[in-house]
Amino acid sequence: CIALPFLHKVAEVNMRTSKLTIERTGTKSIITKDRLRVDVAAEFYVRVEASTEGVATAAQALAGKSFRAADLEGILEGKLVDAMLSVAARYSMDDLQDNRAAYADEVSKILDDNLSKNGLMLESMSLTRIDQTPFHALDENNEKKIINEVLSYYKKKTVIAITHNVYLEKFFNKTID
Repeated sequence: CIALPFLHKVAEVNMRTSKLTIERTGTKSIITKDRLRVDVAAEFYVRVEASTEGVATAAQALAGKSFRAADLEGILEGKLVDAMLSVAARYSMDDLQDNRAAYADEVSKILDDNLSKNGLMLESMSLTRIDQTPFHALDENNEKKIINEVLSYYKKKTVIAITHNVYLEKFFNKTID
């Protein structure tokens, strides 16, 4: 028996990239700037930082759970979802669809610092699915509220367009069709 006073525990650390999949649908879907619910799926490619400090931090923070993606996903899910929700709140549903790469970049920037605290780094994030959450999947009590918010949004846009047309007619004697 050999006793090494400086060695507490030996932990294996997986240095391979792990794919973590996050899906938010139905009542757990994300809410956009225009207050619409959107079902999303995203893939995160994560690995241990290839440095002495990264490996040591991962060994302590993950306690050997870096070998199975399911275990790793369970540990990191809150951080991943929080980043997705925070960034989605700055995008309308249409903007989210049109600017997927920008959304992924913003989420990645938020996660870089968070993951490094666990000795991990984010290689990439892919937004693999975006769909508006169907009304039947939502809470019935929120359905009227959502419909009213959407109608209010479009009413404001219509009022602005009408005001613009009245202004043009009044001051420039031009009619807009």
